[in-house]
Amino acid sequence: MIKEITKQASTVEEATELALKELNVKKEKAKIEVLSTGGLFEKAEVKVSVADNALDMVTEFLNGIISKMNMKISAKITEDKDDITIIITGEDAPKVIAHRGEVLDSFQVVVLSYLNQYGYEHKKVSIDCDNYREKRTQTLSALAVKMANKAYAMGRELEFEPMNPFERRVIHTALQDSTIVKTLSEGEEPNRYVVLVPNTEIVGPRFKARGQENNNKDRRSNKKPHNKQNNREVADGKVHSSSYVDLDTPYQGTKPVGAPKFKSFGTKKF
Repeated sequence: MIKEITKQASTVEEATELALKELNVKKEKAKIEVLSTGGLFEKAEVKVSVADNALDMVTEFLNGIISKMNMKISAKITEDKDDITIIITGEDAPKVIAHRGEVLDSFQVVVLSYLNQYGYEHKKVSIDCDNYREKRTQTLSALAVKMANKAYAMGRELEFEPMNPFERRVIHTALQDSTIVKTLSEGEEPNRYVVLVPNTEIVGPRFKARGQENNNKDRRSNKKPHNKQNNREVADGKVHSSSYVDLDTPYQGTKPVGAPKFKSFGTKKF
């Protein structure tokens, strides 16, 4: 439940102090709105609002939004210490997910901003719908491992398409213990993306640092026949091919036709 009170005084500071004292709340935990700064013949006026607790505040706020959306959905809201979890269910729940959870992310930002206004900056909010977050985590984790193996096998950096903070965090977490690549985040929001950088100690001279041209001639000269792949095992226990032709390349006889092409998770091609 949110309580609010309006007070007038000679100055904004005096009006604020009167309101805070009546509500018995500290200034850091209240939302203060100045209605009038006062003047020669007018008193200053402020409206001070405070929530009993974060859980009740989020419940009231989110249910108010849902009631205006004209959608058949409901929200189950729980709190565990500083973590607030919101689960949206209902007939129209898939519409709330939208493209890659964009609506869910928007909900999350709005709720966090609302909490911050009342001094709950330390609270963390997680919003999910139809178990979307877990499914997306599994998909991105599998993709991260696949792309890491490609980056290692190619001996070059690979970039993902721009992702939101949640998705980037999944990629970083999935590869945090990898011995063949390290992950970096580059770019500015909302176009920030993850880069996979092969471990130079493992990849060796095949690796080309960013900004340098790839020496395709050297790559072709180091290729092995398709039926004589030179596999080796790295520290993570996985077997990776050290020959460039180990990847999905069409063959005629023993020679590859054209250079193998790779497409990252998105619009950027390699």
